[in-house]
Amino acid sequence: MYSFGRKTAKNPFIGGFVQENIRGELFSSSRCTIISCSVTVEQHNKLKELINKIESKKQDYSYNLLGLFAIMFNKQLSRTNAFFCSQFVATVLEKCDIVQFTKPPELIMPNEFLEMEDFYVVFQGSLTEYFLTVDCRAVEKNTCISSHGQEMYRQSMAIS
Repeated sequence: MYSFGRKTAKNPFIGGFVQENIRGELFSSSRCTIISCSVTVEQHNKLKELINKIESKKQDYSYNLLGLFAIMFNKQLSRTNAFFCSQFVATVLEKCDIVQFTKPPELIMPNEFLEMEDFYVVFQGSLTEYFLTVDCRAVEKNTCISSHGQEMYRQSMAIS
């Protein structure tokens, strides 16, 4: 799963673009809501291309901690190559022509993905429970987009 979050488990203030190990210790007791939406082959290809581009230059990306505080006051704070989780997911969805939001990605909060018309809840509960009830190989083969472990989308990658 790809994410904009902490780069090390012990320091939540140093963050950026990371590939999370959702089976690791950091997420072992996490609760999540996994949501899904359908995408076309073209959208899926755009998604993979965009993530690969970001991953190849991940050192140029950082966590938008200031933007996270700004959103609490409904203020938009854009920073070049800096994202918080739901901002990243919203940006990727827009750039890949999957969703068009009525407000900037800097103002999208995680719960808003749950309210979107073409999205549906696949699972709610602990990640441990999820891995016990789902064929784990499918998680690795399907692309998932997630925002703080809050939501995921089908096809074959993983973003948070």
